[in-house]
Amino acid sequence: MHHRNHLAVSFVASLALAAASSAQNSTTYDLAADWSDAGNPHSPWSYDGGAAPIAGHVPNWSAGGFAIPQPAWALTPAGNGHCPMWMLQVGTWTLDSVPGDVVMHGDDPSCGNGGTPANVKWTAPCGGNATVSSAVWMLRNLGRSMNWTLKHNGNVLAQGAMAGGGPYSRANPATYGSTFAVLAGDVIELGFVKTSFFGDFAGVRLQISVDQWCGRSRFAGAGCGPTQWNNGVPRVGASSGFAFAGAQANAPGVALIGLLPAVVDLSGIGMTNCVLRTSPMLGSLPAQADGAGRGSVSLGLPADPSLAGAGFETQFATLAIGVNPLGVVVSDAMSHQIGI
Repeated sequence: MHHRNHLAVSFVASLALAAASSAQNSTTYDLAADWSDAGNPHSPWSYDGGAAPIAGHVPNWSAGGFAIPQPAWALTPAGNGHCPMWMLQVGTWTLDSVPGDVVMHGDDPSCGNGGTPANVKWTAPCGGNATVSSAVWMLRNLGRSMNWTLKHNGNVLAQGAMAGGGPYSRANPATYGSTFAVLAGDVIELGFVKTSFFGDFAGVRLQISVDQWCGRSRFAGAGCGPTQWNNGVPRVGASSGFAFAGAQANAPGVALIGLLPAVVDLSGIGMTNCVLRTSPMLGSLPAQADGAGRGSVSLGLPADPSLAGAGFETQFATLAIGVNPLGVVVSDAMSHQIGI
């Protein structure tokens, strides 16, 4: 109990100073920059097949023929279930996209479903004026085609057709841009439906900026162990959940909470190739992995509007017997911005 109280006092005091020093009053969400291969949904984003998040994640989606393992949201790496698919490209290939691009593959009879569209959804954490910009293009020419549609709460904002060999490319994509009001819980959805027998690959950019502190969570550096994510965003007066996956089964651990990003090599204490990515440390919370190597913690924030816009960092440390001399690993890190 004393540890939790100490964490709360130092946490709130430090965040209040951070918020007071910030002059910006807006939040930008970017499909690529906010990407997660650990959780779906993640923060305000959902990578969907049809009306629901894709339930499976594969570490090496092989249908694209990448030279290095390519993680993706898909039910299987190949064959039945390998599409619809969403991924953040990590390796190079011969198609019209580069590492760091978000790529999708539309529904396809070869996937065993043949009628499940690929969609990505953003759910507004708070209300305000949202500036939405999107760009889409086909990655190759196999005679295939798809329609794309951008919607706000089911109402069409823009739509278009794409075909392999058509006028659109990564350098010259089909684009949309507009500013309009959103309320908390509003949904902006970009979807793709095949118009040929087979669906195909498309590159996708989607950025949404809201003129309020809405809260955001974003990947902030690699770890040497589990991966973390959160469903939703940290907001004043609410509890925010932070989760991890990929730990050893039933491993004990802690959630490390810090004020600023950092890069501290931990190899010298027996954590080979591990990096601590936050300092100064504000505190920690106990975190226990289950039998599948997954766990979560909850952090409550006071209902103090002055904290909106402040940032903090999270990283998990878990026991990992035999992985390195110390037997401890750390997850990747995330940077968080508190919303109103």
